[in-house]
Amino acid sequence: MQVLFIILAILALLLWWVRSRGPRQPAPQRAQPLPAAAVAMEPEPPPPPDSDVKFRMRGERGMGGPIYGDVLCSDGVYLPYVWESDFHTSFDGRWIRTGSYGDSTPRLLDRKNRCSWLMSVAEASLVDDLHWRLPRWNGESQGGNGVAAEGRHVLSDGIFEAWLAKHVSGKAQALVGVCDLWIPADCVPVQAQAIPPAIAQQDNAVVQVAVQRHWPISLRVLDDPLEPLLHPQWQLQINGEPQQWTIDSQSPFVWRPDGQAFASYGYPVTDSAHKPKMRLGVWSLALGRQQWSYWMPEDRKPWTVNLHLPQEAAGYPALSWEGEELLQCVEMDTPQLERLHDGRSIACVVGDAVQGRVQHRPDGRPLVKPLPVRLFRWRRDLHNPLHWEAQSLPVAGQSLSWSLVHEAKDEPGATPAYAVQWGEHQLPGLWELEHLVVDGQWALLCPWGPSPLQGAKPVPWVWDGKQLNAIEMHWPVLRMRPHLQRGRAQLLVLVGCGPDNSNHASSGLWRWPLQVADEVNLAKPGWTPAYEWREVGVNAQGVWKLLPRWREVRQIQHPCADGDYVWRLPASHDAAWWWGGLTNHMNNEWAPEAARCEGVLVTQSGAVLCGVGPSVCPHYAGDGWLVLEWLARGQHNEPHHWKLHWLRPHKHEVWTLELRAFTPMVQGWDAQQGVQWMDEGLPVAEAATQESAAPVPEIQYNVIAPMRWESAQLDVLKQSAAGLWIRKQDAVYADAIVLRDDWPWVRAPAAVRTA
Repeated sequence: MQVLFIILAILALLLWWVRSRGPRQPAPQRAQPLPAAAVAMEPEPPPPPDSDVKFRMRGERGMGGPIYGDVLCSDGVYLPYVWESDFHTSFDGRWIRTGSYGDSTPRLLDRKNRCSWLMSVAEASLVDDLHWRLPRWNGESQGGNGVAAEGRHVLSDGIFEAWLAKHVSGKAQALVGVCDLWIPADCVPVQAQAIPPAIAQQDNAVVQVAVQRHWPISLRVLDDPLEPLLHPQWQLQINGEPQQWTIDSQSPFVWRPDGQAFASYGYPVTDSAHKPKMRLGVWSLALGRQQWSYWMPEDRKPWTVNLHLPQEAAGYPALSWEGEELLQCVEMDTPQLERLHDGRSIACVVGDAVQGRVQHRPDGRPLVKPLPVRLFRWRRDLHNPLHWEAQSLPVAGQSLSWSLVHEAKDEPGATPAYAVQWGEHQLPGLWELEHLVVDGQWALLCPWGPSPLQGAKPVPWVWDGKQLNAIEMHWPVLRMRPHLQRGRAQLLVLVGCGPDNSNHASSGLWRWPLQVADEVNLAKPGWTPAYEWREVGVNAQGVWKLLPRWREVRQIQHPCADGDYVWRLPASHDAAWWWGGLTNHMNNEWAPEAARCEGVLVTQSGAVLCGVGPSVCPHYAGDGWLVLEWLARGQHNEPHHWKLHWLRPHKHEVWTLELRAFTPMVQGWDAQQGVQWMDEGLPVAEAATQESAAPVPEIQYNVIAPMRWESAQLDVLKQSAAGLWIRKQDAVYADAIVLRDDWPWVRAPAAVRTA
């Protein structure tokens, strides 16, 4: 039997071999490239239809949202904005279909014939049913292996064209050829037909200047192929000859008065796929073309200088000539402390307006306006292009001039050194470039030397046109920025440093165990500096002084009140000092409707309450203070969670009740009714988004009767080593509170503390 099985197996193998060597059926031909004459506007033969459709992601896949991007095919067909989940191709890549996700309009695109159809959702659904029957690139119309049911075979071009004419109302639109791309006509931006900008031709100009549209060699290699269409590049022509320079049409084109030189911002012409950085270009008859691509010398201080392109700003044009020197107007950044890393991370904002507080309303809520932009000008000497010389806004009638002496060292925070001159007067010493002109009368200057980031303690100096005086302060100054009130400025001071793992993004700076910011601590691995904003101002005698952080108030502050304050009550011989606090918001923007939290309340009698808000109300008989504390947001439009503390300094205790409200406002406190408060309802920003027919929530008035305090939670205050009466959970912050340098009253010495 085994021999029989072996013989049968050998016969089966021989039969299979004979059949495999016999004549074969002709295999279906793969799509062949069409000749150039077969397709209108065909710059090149179509590529093989396999794996030549590439979706390029633009969104962030890790965020969990829908992914969008663009589609670039190897034959140059391009769709600029496509959702990944709404994008489909046919079997051989000839057809591209997009759906109606979001505000998109369904589209069917034929790469072979360079045309597309815009469809309704219903029409797109019909096309989707024919997905596997769409005509092939090679024109074959056979149904696969021949066993497909009738009506399931691949459609020919003619049959499908008839089907489209019957079921799709829109007509086919030819793709528009732009350089080496083929784009649907409705996706071509209007800037593609932009008119060349008018270049002012001076009467005494020694050359004729014009521009022409410049296109890259290939749009397919660009990260954003539509960028040259959206932002046209205009190549400079001198006496009809193209130059290796494209001008920026949004910036000025300035001739020198003698007509022998001109200046403009622009870009060098390159074959690179990446657009170069904008540069300042100057052409002169004597020296030819020159470029400047940096707006200040190498500087390792956390700040930046950028172009200021408006035609006129503070009396300064963006570009102007003074004799044979070119004056280039630039702006300094506006420093800002990042909200999510309170006191640790500095943001250098350029171009966008940074809001600053003008003043406070009586209830403490801030009024904000954009901070002024700091400007100065570089003097570009065409005969000495490597020389750096800056000129400030006028100070006491004349401008200050900075001349580079030597460049910055290669260490953190190092800056170049400049010699400064005011008119014919040379200021002693060397200085940094950063400065601040206040009201045209004073200039705040930063002395050059070791950086605060290296443990140094520089303080700013003030020049008023007559003398140079230092501002006395304990903290080293790193940055400065304008103030919206006259005779004032804001200084960014370095208050300490500590390990990164010792702070929390949503906690106040007073909670962090900061150490002295000296050279040793700053050099420790994982340690970063901490900063605060301090204000300086000029007094009646013309002397600049460091100002306290707090202001005086005389009424109950709003839960959204901003800034430190002191409320003195002479009748009860007590006062409340509230300081610190963060905006209950997740970004740097001012949010007048967002409650403040993470503040500290200190009474003149020595009691302390940490982590509370700014809304404080005195007892009607002088027995302490009411304090609101924000806890958490309510879910599903429910009221938020709050705590109401009754701080009783003379009895060394705190009584606490819980509240549910959106924005509780304490109105008063008396012996008969108790505490009167109202709820302002939904915040204004949320109420404004409701439908117009929906009524705005009414203000709710509430009363906390005196007997409610019988069920309140009691915390006993303990005296710290520094003499403050503080809760057990807050005792770790007692030293940081004592170290505040702007106490509004004289603290009692430790020797007279009572046990």
